[in-house]
Amino acid sequence: MHVIIVGRLGADAKESEKGISFSVSEKNWDGNEESTLWVQCFLKYRTGIFDFLKKGTLVQVLGDLKIGVFNHPEKGHMPNASCRVLNIDLLPTNKSKDQ
Repeated sequence: MHVIIVGRLGADAKESEKGISFSVSEKNWDGNEESTLWVQCFLKYRTGIFDFLKKGTLVQVLGDLKIGVFNHPEKGHMPNASCRVLNIDLLPTNKSKDQ
């Protein structure tokens, strides 16, 4: 399933032998409550954008989404989302609004 995810990186991207990984958060509002969905993203090849994938960076990711369940030792069953990145774009931000 192809998806488009728009959100901010929760930490600097990490490089490993399998490629690049990073987490993107998307905030959702349901009435008066805010919830955050974290999606673990994987990019199989190194690209020049890696140097710009820093905590707080606003990105748009196009990729294949997988939904699963993680059995947390303390919290029990929790939803888990991961995305194989097909394309990633850095999005402009309004500095005065974001600070």
